[in-house]
Amino acid sequence: MNCKNWVRAVAVLLMVCPTPAWSYTLTWDADTGANLAGYKVYMCNVSPCTQTSGNAALLATLGLVTSFNFGIPSMPEYYYVTAFDLFNNESGPSNVVSYTPPSFVPPVMGESPTSFSFAATQGGDNPEPQTLSIANTGGGTLIWTVSDNATWLTPSQTAGSGNATVTLNAATGGLAAGSYSAAVTIHATGASSVTVPVTLMVTSGSSSSSHSGWKRQRHRRPPS
Repeated sequence: MNCKNWVRAVAVLLMVCPTPAWSYTLTWDADTGANLAGYKVYMCNVSPCTQTSGNAALLATLGLVTSFNFGIPSMPEYYYVTAFDLFNNESGPSNVVSYTPPSFVPPVMGESPTSFSFAATQGGDNPEPQTLSIANTGGGTLIWTVSDNATWLTPSQTAGSGNATVTLNAATGGLAAGSYSAAVTIHATGASSVTVPVTLMVTSGSSSSSHSGWKRQRHRRPPS
């Protein structure tokens, strides 16, 4: 067989089917590759769920079957299947299917405050750090990341889960006097992203000027 072509093939077409015992089963069409030995089922808790995303975990290694019962998960899950041959060559992944429990309430992003404003003097100290609060106002688990688009702005942490506080630090060294704008973006799995605007005003430093004083000079009275 041509192993190179076989490994590139998409293995299966996946469907999620409820069973009479109130659990759920993945079913797929049998792969027609030569020397087929079985299938591997992968599962992710978050999307994207691919072989290269780093989110996938091997859930089961199966023989020549075309279904797998995965019970009743309490959280959303994502699945794909690959086929492997007698030489342990593994195919490409099937399409991804997802399961969401009927009673599942997705997480909802809550952030406070909704904007930030920093002020500093050119050549002076950095402004005081400010705190961004992240909260899950929905259900499930809020898994989030924080990013920004300015070199002068730094969050104290860039990833986490659940409720948290993130400190925003503004560094003004080397900045000219003027107004600067940035955005802090919070991404969360299963929730809408949120963008928080940030402004920084750098004012000119007061320049010290030296003043020359008049010196009194003593003059001799001209002789009479």
